[in-house]
Amino acid sequence: MRNEEYRLNLRNDYVFKVMHYYNEEVGKEIFASLVGAITGEQITYVEFMPTDLYSYDPNGKDVRYDLCARVNTVNAVDLEMQVYHMSAVPDRVNYYASLLYVNQNNKGVSYEKFIDANSIFLCEQNVFTDRREYIHHYCMKDDLNRILTTKMQAHIIELRKGLKITSEMKELSMLEKWILFLMCYEENSENPVIEQLIESEEIFKKAVEVLKVISEDQRIREQAFARNRFAKDMAQIKSDQEKMNKMLREMQDKLKHDLAYLLHGITELEQERTGPDDGMTGLEQGMIEIEQEMAEFEQRMTKLKQERSELEQSKNKVEEMKTELEARKQNLIEEGRSEEKTLLIRQMLEDGLDTDLIMKYARCSLEMIQMVKDSFCDS
Repeated sequence: MRNEEYRLNLRNDYVFKVMHYYNEEVGKEIFASLVGAITGEQITYVEFMPTDLYSYDPNGKDVRYDLCARVNTVNAVDLEMQVYHMSAVPDRVNYYASLLYVNQNNKGVSYEKFIDANSIFLCEQNVFTDRREYIHHYCMKDDLNRILTTKMQAHIIELRKGLKITSEMKELSMLEKWILFLMCYEENSENPVIEQLIESEEIFKKAVEVLKVISEDQRIREQAFARNRFAKDMAQIKSDQEKMNKMLREMQDKLKHDLAYLLHGITELEQERTGPDDGMTGLEQGMIEIEQEMAEFEQRMTKLKQERSELEQSKNKVEEMKTELEARKQNLIEEGRSEEKTLLIRQMLEDGLDTDLIMKYARCSLEMIQMVKDSFCDS
């Protein structure tokens, strides 16, 4: 698929982010409506925050949120659009919420006045294949289901499960409407579901208007196409890794089977060697049989050595492919981050923001700002 053929949609996490940031006032309304539909809270205040959070430990894992905002002045909310399948989503959402909770200016503040942290993951792929529910809400509880605290919470929304809603539009909750919108919207597509959503709620009309403007921006289209390609590459990498792991498991099972067979043969040979002497004829016959079985044993050992050698070669190839795939993954991530940061700096410059503010919120150097400004002037 070429860039010009790609249709913008909201399962692309880059498009999802830009929908909120392109027109900040409308973006805040969209954020308040979506997060409010998930948490059940009435949100009257939204202030977008920097999306990069760094671990206090130099060796700790840093994170980059899709969207991060202060809500109703007392809550910090991280909102993620998870575009490709990850088995570690529960662990990831827990880490994101934890880092959001500890990274606040709370020196001298009593614990009960700490800002609440809520990490929300919108997952296109199913996370819990053994559950029918698509809304999962977590906070700290004891074994008797008594709540310890709600200061740190997490939500996982499985969009594909929620998409199977069969009720009439007027009977749907606001969250169910949002799931339909996120999953069904596609640029230049006449979808009757989207038309019904626009008629039912003003916020969807505003979102579509922003998305139409975004679709005319060539830089955003290029970034969205690159992000879509990256997501597909990641899905292919995961598929390849699963195939490799399956192949390794099959080879290991075969190796175990062959070893068990050989051990059984050795046991039988030992039993025949130590059996009763029934005369020269029987002994000679027994020796012939032993020699034949020993020859077969040598053949099996040779074959087993070959298979073990092939297994080692396959393992080496798998490790080389994993190393290559990881390097490819890191390159794609770094390219995406650099392009996103460059676009963010350029948008801030166009909005007339002060250099110090750009350095603070984009987390970049003065040299990088000047470089973007020079390229902006040249174009």
